[in-house]
Amino acid sequence: MAVNIIFGFIIPWICGILLFKDDKNIIKKVVPFVSFLSVLINVAGNKYWLVKPRVNKWQFLTTFPQNFGYFPILGCIFISTLYKKYTFTDIWVILFAIFSTAVEYAMVVIRKVEYSKGWTIVHTFFIYVLSLWLLKNYYIWVKNGS
Repeated sequence: MAVNIIFGFIIPWICGILLFKDDKNIIKKVVPFVSFLSVLINVAGNKYWLVKPRVNKWQFLTTFPQNFGYFPILGCIFISTLYKKYTFTDIWVILFAIFSTAVEYAMVVIRKVEYSKGWTIVHTFFIYVLSLWLLKNYYIWVKNGS
Protein backbone atom coordinates (compact mmCIF):
# COMPACT_ATOMS: atom_id res chain seq x y z
CA MET A 1 0.00 0.00 0.00
CA ALA A 2 2.97 2.30 0.57
CA VAL A 3 3.78 2.12 -3.16
CA ASN A 4 0.20 3.18 -3.96
CA ILE A 5 0.46 6.15 -1.60
CA ILE A 6 3.89 7.27 -2.82
CA PHE A 7 3.32 6.87 -6.57
CA GLY A 8 -0.44 7.41 -6.61
CA PHE A 9 -0.70 10.36 -4.22
CA ILE A 10 2.52 11.97 -2.96
CA ILE A 11 4.49 12.21 -6.23
CA PRO A 12 1.48 13.41 -8.27
CA TRP A 13 0.71 16.12 -5.71
CA ILE A 14 4.33 17.30 -5.63
CA CYS A 15 4.18 17.59 -9.42
CA GLY A 16 0.76 19.26 -9.23
CA ILE A 17 1.90 21.85 -6.72
CA LEU A 18 4.96 22.65 -8.82
CA LEU A 19 3.00 22.81 -12.09
CA PHE A 20 0.01 24.78 -10.82
CA LYS A 21 1.48 27.04 -8.13
CA ASP A 22 0.57 30.06 -10.30
CA ASP A 23 -2.87 28.76 -11.35
CA LYS A 24 -4.67 27.40 -8.31
CA ASN A 25 -8.06 27.86 -10.00
CA ILE A 26 -7.49 24.77 -12.12
CA ILE A 27 -6.85 22.73 -8.96
CA LYS A 28 -9.92 24.19 -7.22
CA LYS A 29 -12.21 23.47 -10.17
CA VAL A 30 -10.83 20.16 -11.44
CA VAL A 31 -9.72 18.15 -8.38
CA PRO A 32 -13.14 17.78 -6.69
CA PHE A 33 -14.85 16.70 -9.91
CA VAL A 34 -12.14 14.23 -10.95
CA SER A 35 -11.84 12.78 -7.45
CA PHE A 36 -15.59 12.21 -7.28
CA LEU A 37 -15.66 10.69 -10.76
CA SER A 38 -12.69 8.40 -10.14
CA VAL A 39 -14.05 7.18 -6.78
CA LEU A 40 -17.37 6.44 -8.48
CA ILE A 41 -15.73 4.55 -11.34
CA ASN A 42 -13.25 2.65 -9.18
CA VAL A 43 -15.84 1.57 -6.60
CA ALA A 44 -18.21 0.45 -9.38
CA GLY A 45 -15.42 -1.29 -11.26
CA ASN A 46 -13.87 -3.00 -8.26
CA LYS A 47 -15.38 -6.29 -9.41
CA TYR A 48 -13.60 -6.00 -12.80
CA TRP A 49 -10.14 -4.90 -11.72
CA LEU A 50 -7.99 -5.29 -8.67
CA VAL A 51 -5.35 -2.81 -7.64
CA LYS A 52 -2.81 -4.56 -5.46
CA PRO A 53 -2.25 -5.18 -2.63
CA ARG A 54 -5.24 -7.48 -2.18
CA VAL A 55 -7.30 -6.35 0.80
CA ASN A 56 -10.27 -8.62 1.38
CA LYS A 57 -12.80 -6.41 3.14
CA TRP A 58 -11.60 -2.93 2.16
CA GLN A 59 -10.32 -3.47 -1.41
CA PHE A 60 -11.73 -0.13 -2.60
CA LEU A 61 -9.18 1.63 -0.38
CA THR A 62 -6.30 0.53 -2.63
CA THR A 63 -7.48 2.98 -5.32
CA PHE A 64 -7.90 5.95 -2.98
CA PRO A 65 -4.36 7.31 -3.45
CA GLN A 66 -4.91 7.41 -7.23
CA ASN A 67 -8.46 8.79 -6.83
CA PHE A 68 -7.16 11.76 -4.87
CA GLY A 69 -3.69 12.09 -6.42
CA TYR A 70 -2.83 10.70 -9.84
CA PHE A 71 -6.23 11.10 -11.53
CA PRO A 72 -6.97 14.66 -10.31
CA ILE A 73 -3.49 15.92 -11.21
CA LEU A 74 -3.72 14.23 -14.61
CA GLY A 75 -7.09 15.97 -15.02
CA CYS A 76 -5.48 19.31 -14.17
CA ILE A 77 -2.74 18.70 -16.74
CA PHE A 78 -5.42 17.78 -19.30
CA ILE A 79 -7.42 20.98 -18.71
CA SER A 80 -4.26 23.08 -18.64
CA THR A 81 -3.21 21.58 -21.98
CA LEU A 82 -6.56 22.46 -23.51
CA TYR A 83 -6.20 26.08 -22.44
CA LYS A 84 -2.56 26.41 -23.43
CA LYS A 85 -3.35 25.04 -26.87
CA TYR A 86 -6.52 27.18 -27.03
CA THR A 87 -8.48 24.26 -28.36
CA PHE A 88 -11.19 22.09 -26.94
CA THR A 89 -11.17 19.54 -29.73
CA ASP A 90 -11.72 15.95 -28.79
CA ILE A 91 -8.33 14.95 -30.17
CA TRP A 92 -6.90 15.87 -26.75
CA VAL A 93 -9.40 13.52 -25.13
CA ILE A 94 -8.11 10.69 -27.33
CA LEU A 95 -4.44 11.55 -26.78
CA PHE A 96 -4.79 11.73 -22.99
CA ALA A 97 -6.87 8.53 -23.01
CA ILE A 98 -4.10 6.77 -24.95
CA PHE A 99 -1.51 8.02 -22.46
CA SER A 100 -3.62 7.01 -19.44
CA THR A 101 -4.33 3.61 -20.95
CA ALA A 102 -0.62 3.08 -21.61
CA VAL A 103 0.18 3.89 -17.97
CA GLU A 104 -2.49 1.46 -16.80
CA TYR A 105 -1.28 -1.19 -19.24
CA ALA A 106 2.19 -0.85 -17.69
CA MET A 107 0.58 -1.45 -14.28
CA VAL A 108 -1.12 -4.57 -15.67
CA VAL A 109 2.19 -5.82 -17.12
CA ILE A 110 4.02 -5.38 -13.80
CA ARG A 111 1.04 -7.01 -12.06
CA LYS A 112 0.08 -4.01 -9.95
CA VAL A 113 -3.39 -4.19 -11.53
CA GLU A 114 -5.29 -7.37 -12.41
CA TYR A 115 -8.33 -7.56 -14.68
CA SER A 116 -11.09 -10.15 -14.27
CA LYS A 117 -14.54 -11.09 -15.55
CA GLY A 118 -13.64 -10.29 -19.15
CA TRP A 119 -12.36 -6.77 -18.51
CA THR A 120 -9.65 -5.71 -20.99
CA ILE A 121 -7.39 -2.75 -21.69
CA VAL A 122 -9.82 -1.74 -24.46
CA HIS A 123 -12.58 -1.32 -21.86
CA THR A 124 -10.15 0.77 -19.83
CA PHE A 125 -9.44 3.01 -22.83
CA PHE A 126 -13.15 3.74 -23.26
CA ILE A 127 -13.55 4.52 -19.55
CA TYR A 128 -10.73 7.06 -19.89
CA VAL A 129 -12.29 8.55 -23.05
CA LEU A 130 -15.64 8.94 -21.29
CA SER A 131 -14.05 10.39 -18.14
CA LEU A 132 -11.92 12.91 -20.03
CA TRP A 133 -14.83 13.93 -22.24
CA LEU A 134 -16.97 14.50 -19.12
CA LEU A 135 -14.16 16.52 -17.53
CA LYS A 136 -13.71 18.66 -20.63
CA ASN A 137 -17.40 19.45 -20.80
CA TYR A 138 -17.68 19.98 -17.06
CA TYR A 139 -14.80 22.47 -17.15
CA ILE A 140 -16.31 24.35 -20.10
CA TRP A 141 -19.58 24.57 -18.14
CA VAL A 142 -17.84 25.73 -14.93
CA LYS A 143 -15.62 28.19 -16.81
CA ASN A 144 -18.58 29.74 -18.64
CA GLY A 145 -20.61 29.87 -15.43
CA SER A 146 -18.04 31.93 -13.52
